[in-house]
Amino acid sequence: MPHIDHGDYTLVGRIYDELLEQIMRGQTNSTISESKLAKRFGISKTPVREALQRLASDGIVSANPKRGWQVETPNLRELRDLFVVSAVLEGFAAYQAALNATKTEIEQLFRVADLITVTDDQKSVQECAFRNYQFHNLVSKASHNAVLESHIRIIVSRIQLALVDAHLWSDPSFLENGHKHLTRCLTRKDAVGAKIAMERQIETTMQRLLMLPSETSVEMENPEELRPSSKVIRM
Repeated sequence: MPHIDHGDYTLVGRIYDELLEQIMRGQTNSTISESKLAKRFGISKTPVREALQRLASDGIVSANPKRGWQVETPNLRELRDLFVVSAVLEGFAAYQAALNATKTEIEQLFRVADLITVTDDQKSVQECAFRNYQFHNLVSKASHNAVLESHIRIIVSRIQLALVDAHLWSDPSFLENGHKHLTRCLTRKDAVGAKIAMERQIETTMQRLLMLPSETSVEMENPEELRPSSKVIRM
């Protein structure tokens, strides 16, 4: 999944994508070493730092001089704002996708939708969460609007951090049918139906996430402070 904001799929783009996928899959407890990444790609540390800086510009990570790079999980206020903007942009993207999606893009969406079914296995749950993230990005891509796709990528990525962190997908059954229904709307070129389906899916996810028990990480010990939580990626 190339970082479309920065043009060609460069070496830095490859590193960006690998780090982003690792974060989106909830694999943030592992240590990310600049030297190991540089060795893997056969490059210096400079492109690795640039990829991390791009993630920071997207609001996915932040630099901490003492603790390294931190993955920023949105707080409750930020999540509400993200969901509101997501519903508007993704609803429009779904509308445009119904008009512009190719047969190949629709087939890919159906394939991903088929994977959003999990068992009690934790690995399966994590994979389901990632496929949901992938599905939303594919819909925005099918809109054939690069500016729209770029903004949605950032918003969906930030929401995904909260979904993975809060373990929302331990019971994903409430969304299992929504993806295929939306894709069928695209097949019929039902732009209004696709827009409504996307908006409903986002609203359902928002309601589910904001109703989670207080022990989840998106809830804060001091709600008045509304400070973002974070995980550390040591370098």
